[in-house]
Amino acid sequence: MISEAGQVLLASSKNIQNQLTTTIKYLEKNVKNNELTVKFSVSHSLITQFFPRFIHELSTNMEDLKLEIIAANLKQGMRLLKDGSCDFLIGYCDQKTLQQLDLSFFVFHKIVEMEILPVTTLNNDGTPKYSLDQPFPLLAYSKQAYLRNCVDEVIENKLDYRTLYETDNAGDLKELVLQGLGIAWLPKLLVEKEIAENKLKVVDCNQYNLFQDVY
Repeated sequence: MISEAGQVLLASSKNIQNQLTTTIKYLEKNVKNNELTVKFSVSHSLITQFFPRFIHELSTNMEDLKLEIIAANLKQGMRLLKDGSCDFLIGYCDQKTLQQLDLSFFVFHKIVEMEILPVTTLNNDGTPKYSLDQPFPLLAYSKQAYLRNCVDEVIENKLDYRTLYETDNAGDLKELVLQGLGIAWLPKLLVEKEIAENKLKVVDCNQYNLFQDVY
């Protein structure tokens, strides 16, 4: 069985497979001792669930590769890519940012559209522990994280909350949600298992969901 998000990811992975294969073949000709390292700069919130699935779909062409993963926010990743410290950058981005890129240097491809959901843990009776209709503790992304601005645009001056915790890492936020400490906006791919197991609950009827493209 594969989820809807997984199906989209699979289709997108195949679309860029040829580009990645061409790049790898070029690198193989220029690396001695048959040890090829390809460096990926990946947004923190995409490392644990998204990136492994993405790479798995390309594994038939990456058998001889050593992968190095660098966790970085979008600005850090672009800097690493520009100075040659990584070969590929995977992260959330919007059209406004893409339009500002130097196209003589950057080549980009949309991989998937990711849904970001507000989630909370459940009480013993199965009801959500926190609600957007009441004041709630917010488990937030740090100011350096791309998703911070995305979430702020949706909730600022609209919801009653206090920020309890900040981090770049969506995985850390998920663990805090599971501990019952508050509400966090998390990638659907990261929490779909816990939602299916009734460990987490989406606390909104789509009004505060958001979608972000991954490139």
